[in-house]
Amino acid sequence: MIPFFIGNLSPAFLGVKFKNYAITTPIGISPGVFVGTTVGTGLRITFVNFQELDLNSLIHIAYLTPTIGLIILALIPIFIKKFNNK
Repeated sequence: MIPFFIGNLSPAFLGVKFKNYAITTPIGISPGVFVGTTVGTGLRITFVNFQELDLNSLIHIAYLTPTIGLIILALIPIFIKKFNNK
């Protein structure tokens, strides 16, 4: 993991064309934004209902589903690389 501002500045220093950066950035950050907002929504529901937040509540489907989805999405390039080499 790298700091967010370095991730934003590095394409400029590496000579990435603005068009490519502008097209691929929304695609790249969308999964993380989806997970963050979904988990945030679940936390809001938890706090509005004055429920106690513990590890058992984090196993709830509202938190677990987007997290598993992000993990699967992160593993896709590994599998693609593995199967393309064969």
